[in-house]
Amino acid sequence: MAEITIEGQSYPLRASIGAYRAFEESSGVRVAEVDTNDMIRVVELLWHFAKAGCKHEGVKFEVSLEDWFDSITVDQLPYLAETIVALMAKKKKAAAKASH
Repeated sequence: MAEITIEGQSYPLRASIGAYRAFEESSGVRVAEVDTNDMIRVVELLWHFAKAGCKHEGVKFEVSLEDWFDSITVDQLPYLAETIVALMAKKKKAAAKASH
């Protein structure tokens, strides 16, 4: 499972349908429309993936979205963009396999 480290704390990431739905409902933006240059949306989407990953792994996740945003600095943005691209690429490969 992919993971991300924020302020020394590692969080598992799970790009689940539930995480997609939660992101879309809270942001009003479809996941398919998220551009890696829109770092606000990337950070928000990663929060939903971390929340889903922690739930799946049985790890407590007590970070509010506001605290998540406050924990991330501008110098981490390239790392976050790379993380989301890698995670979404894995999800696309899995979907392609499932459709065959």
